[in-house]
This record gives sequence, structure tokens and C-alpha cells, in this order.
Amino acid sequence: PTSGENKDVIELKNKLDNYKKSLSKEEIDNIILETKNLSIYQSTPDRLEDLNKLPKLSEEDFITEPETYNLEVIEGKYKTLYSKYHTNGIGYINNIFDISNINFDDLKYVNLFTLVLQKMNTKKYSYFELNENIRNNLGNIAFMVSTSKNVDRTVSINLRIAGSALDEKLDYLYEIIDEILYNTDFSDKKRFYEIIAEMKSANDVAVSGRGHVYALNRSLSFFDYGSYLKDLLGGIEFKDFIDNIYNNFDKEYDVIVSKFSNYSKLFTKEGFIAGYIGENLDNYNKLTDIFYNKLENNKNYEMEEFIPNPHSEAIIAPFNVNFVSRSGSFKEEINGNIEVLQNALSLDYLWDRVRVHGGAYGCMIRVEASGTIGFTSYRDPNIDSTDLAYNEIVNYINNINFSNEELLKYKIGALGNRQTVLHNRDKGSKAMSQYMCGLTYEKRKELLNSLLKTTKEELKEYVKIFNEALSDSSVCVIGSKEKIEKSNIKFDVKREL
Repeated sequence: PTSGENKDVIELKNKLDNYKKSLSKEEIDNIILETKNLSIYQSTPDRLEDLNKLPKLSEEDFITEPETYNLEVIEGKYKTLYSKYHTNGIGYINNIFDISNINFDDLKYVNLFTLVLQKMNTKKYSYFELNENIRNNLGNIAFMVSTSKNVDRTVSINLRIAGSALDEKLDYLYEIIDEILYNTDFSDKKRFYEIIAEMKSANDVAVSGRGHVYALNRSLSFFDYGSYLKDLLGGIEFKDFIDNIYNNFDKEYDVIVSKFSNYSKLFTKEGFIAGYIGENLDNYNKLTDIFYNKLENNKNYEMEEFIPNPHSEAIIAPFNVNFVSRSGSFKEEINGNIEVLQNALSLDYLWDRVRVHGGAYGCMIRVEASGTIGFTSYRDPNIDSTDLAYNEIVNYINNINFSNEELLKYKIGALGNRQTVLHNRDKGSKAMSQYMCGLTYEKRKELLNSLLKTTKEELKEYVKIFNEALSDSSVCVIGSKEKIEKSNIKFDVKREL
């Protein structure tokens, strides 16, 4: 804790001590009794007659077909994904470059490269003028590295250039993209340091606010390739990377600039896919042809092997709360009914064990078709009791005996998680992402149907994948030094944030 937090803790402790001294024995006994009664109340299920008073959906209200999204795949010298939607004269581009074979070290720097673009001067504009031009004439421009887990359990890494503009200004959008991509000047060392310092500060704040996400992805990253890439691009590994640059900036700066000088060559014709959402495809094709002709011809890098290493890590942070995650993998194929089980585990078991009785602000479970299960808690006062709840989840699954009404409730919750209202632009983006990861309409329909037909017997069968995942799982705890030192978990690694 910071000195300010220490002062607050001491003041609160003194205030509580003084309050306790002011109470009689009878008053103290009454508080103890009220606390016990509260615990009993929290553990007592709601009466069925009370629950039946609430309005509810029936299975006849369910949508039995997944939503369809407009997408035309046009083959040519490069592939174009065209999602035709009414967008009020705005064109959205999403141009994709496959870099799945890049090595991990370069990937860290390429990610930084995309994050620094638009924040440095170019040959034609200062970074302030550049962003003023974008704000005044365009919608947005974004350069990014993204990853996706595919239906066949492979993982793709892509460089993306996304942007939006009125159709009549799409040529100017490409003009600015070219200026940023090929003419950014990285020689302003002072400005570069400012950007790194801003990133470091943003990372520090993000971990304190989203520690449950960082801990979950970190625990998954020890054995799962896709999660390792996420950690490297935006998790603890990325934070470590930025911290190292910040702490050794004079030494690292020249290395970075040297690497950056070659990274525009990663935007190659090989593996290029053009993406457009809007209604003026001919104009987009004409401008994208010009852009394509400027690209490099071939990729020139080799894939690095990922070596799984399941283990337990404690990251000591200046917090008085903890973010506790445990994750593991399984081999069996899963279906849409797993979403019903996730909903039940979240709303019933984890809510009761970790939030209501444990005092955490939140807790979640993530089961992915790629073969991973992960648990994580949010602003948790505990470590060991939460981890015990994760490990004992198989007992809950084994003893599932939901009534028809309970099962219906969990189906409704699962459907609600997957049925969201989307803007036309977002429908186009979703159509493209589903195509890229190989998720067909037929597969989505199969998943939905299995969700709708879920039985409690099917849910109990999933105990096998939970046993498999927990038998060789990884742990990441981000939290207070005091709680980590007292924990009974055998951490293989203990480190500072």
C-alpha cells in the first residue's frame, strides 16, 4: 500500500477500536448474532412461491435461428470481404495482413510500432496537425495487432488497418494511411519518451482497475498459445516490456528505432485481405488497388515455437485486495450447452461462494471452445478460500439437479449473453471476424440448437473437462504482499508488479 493508503488504514483501525470500546458486552454479542443471522439469510435459497411471482420468458419465446450477417467474399488478386449495410454514406475499412509466423520478440516491437503510429510527426505533418486532420476530415484511423482463436483451435495473428470516412473522402483516408505508414518520423527522442511514459502510466492504472482480466489471461498464458499472445500484446508481459523500455530508455531507444525502420515492410501483398463495410464498393476497390500495389511482395520471418509451462505465479502489487485466477486445459470438444453451465456456475455457485460469502466484488468463469477453462475474482479480500471454491466446483457439477424452471432460467441467461443489438458497422465487423476464424452459419446454428436443448444430464457430463483442466492447472494471483505471503498455494514464482 502507498503511504496514503497506510494512513487511511490506521485511521480506520483506530476509529473501529474506539467504537468497539464504546460498546457494552451485550451490544457486542448482538452484533455477533446479527452477523451470524446475515450469513444464514445469505445462504438460504429464495422461496419457490416468491420466485414464481416474477415475470419470466418461456421456451416458446426463444429465437431458434442465429442472426445472419451480410458478407460477400470476392476473390481476385487479393481477397475482399464486403459487408453491404446502409451506413449513411460512411465507408468502414478493415484491411488485414496475416503475420501468424512472426517471432515473439518482433511481435512485441511490432505491437509497439502500431501503438506509436499517429503519435509521432510525419514528413508532412506534426503529430498534432495529423490528428487534427483526422478529426476534422475523417472518422478514425487505427493500426493494431490482433489475434484470433479459430474454430479448428489454431491461432492467427494479424496486422490491421481500420478506418472510417465519408465515401467521398475515402481517398483522403488512404492518403493519410500512406503518410502514417511510410513517412512517420521516429527521430524525436523526447516525444518518444513521452509516449512510453504515458503507456507506463496507463498500464499501471489498468492493472488496478482490471486486475481480474490481467490475472485470468496471465494464468491462461502459461499453457495456451492464444492467451500467451494476448498477454504479450496487452497483459502483464506487455506491461513488463513497456516498464523495461521506460527504465532503460536511453539504451532501448536506438534499438527500437532500428527495428521500426523495417516494420512497414510487414504490410505485404502475401496474405492481404481487404475488408469494407458500406455501399460504395467500386470506389473502395479502386482506392484499395492503388494501396495494394505499394505493398511489399513477400513475408520474411519464421514462426517461433510456443512451449507450454503450467505453473503458479504471485504478483505482489500495491493493493489491499486480490485478483485470484486459476486456469487449465482440456481436449474434448464442447457444444453450445456449455454456455448454460457457465451461466449457472456464475450466477449460482461462484456468486454464492466467492462474492456473497467470500466478500469479493465479483467472480467469473470463462470456458473456450479452444480447450481452456479459467476462473478469476475481482477485488477479492481472500486468496485461499477463493481458490478452494474453484477446485471444488466439480462437486457442484456432479450434484446438479436443476428443476425445469431453474434450467430455463440459466438458458435465458445464456441466450441473453449472446444476443445483443448491433449497429450496422458492428454487424459487418462481426461477419468478418466470424469468417476469419472459420465460424460458419451452420456451426452457429448447431451451437444455438444444443444450447436450447440442454438437459441437466448433459451439464453433469462436463465434469470430465473440469476435472481434466483442474488436474494440471495454472494460477496467477495479483494482490497484497501480506495475503500472498500467508497463502497456502505453492507459488513457483513470486515477483513484484
